[in-house]
This record gives sequence, structure tokens and C-alpha cells, in this order.
Amino acid sequence: MITLLYQRIIAYLEKNKIQFQLFEHEPVYTSETASKVLNHAEEEGTKSLALQAGNNLIVVTISGNERIDFKKIKKIVLYQEN
Repeated sequence: MITLLYQRIIAYLEKNKIQFQLFEHEPVYTSETASKVLNHAEEEGTKSLALQAGNNLIVVTISGNERIDFKKIKKIVLYQEN
């Protein structure tokens, strides 16, 4: 599942000619830990969450020091479906 999702994201970025840079590191589960491993401030990094919305895959990416607002995401998804 993770590998398939990873491949879909990379394929989307490449297909749409979106510039990106990969950083390989040990698995981390918090932005705080990631910032220590990558030696940067939390707000310099990002965190991403892949969500399933019907048949669509949504990837939410925000600054590492922010919290994801699921209510706001739901409103955006519902608005775009109409």
C-alpha cells in the first residue's frame, strides 16, 4: 500500500512537471523528530497525509509546525464535489 501510494504521488508530480526533491531518511512519525533527523526547524519541513475521498486520493501537505484541520478539508472536498 505505502509503495503504491508513493509511486502514484511520484508519477503525478512527474506527469505534471512539478519540481520536487526527495530526502531519504529513517522512518519518523512526528514533525519534531523529522526536524531533528534532517537538522532543520519544524516550520521548514512539511507533513503530508494521504486521504481517500470516494474514488479520489487527496494528499494534504502543510508546514511541519501546523496541525491538519480535518473540518476544513471536508468542506473543501464537499465543495469541489458539487
